[in-house]
Amino acid sequence: LSIQGTCFFPKETGPCKAKISRYYYNHRTGKCEKIYYGGCMGNVNNFKRIRQCDKTCPSVKPKSICHRPKKEGPCRARIPRYFYNKRTKRCKKFYFGGCRGNQNNFKKLKECRSVC
Repeated sequence: LSIQGTCFFPKETGPCKAKISRYYYNHRTGKCEKIYYGGCMGNVNNFKRIRQCDKTCPSVKPKSICHRPKKEGPCRARIPRYFYNKRTKRCKKFYFGGCRGNQNNFKKLKECRSVC
């Protein structure tokens, strides 16, 4: 999973009723914040220690990611991905070559939309 794939999942405490102290990366504030995890389900944006959260999501700034240009890279794979087009203000599909892209490169349309 990419950094943005981990760090930009929404806050998810899960449906269970435990109150386990955890941290998640809030991409709107650019900081790791405390949550109370229910103990089941949830998502990957869930860290036991704030240090672990800070190390995984080192001030990733969504605005700067979303304003980077589409970059297919020089390699020749044709991996379907999505990027945010700042001119049209929409996430668009493109084919990533597989190397030397940038962070404006999302595996899922939903991920692109939630970040940008």
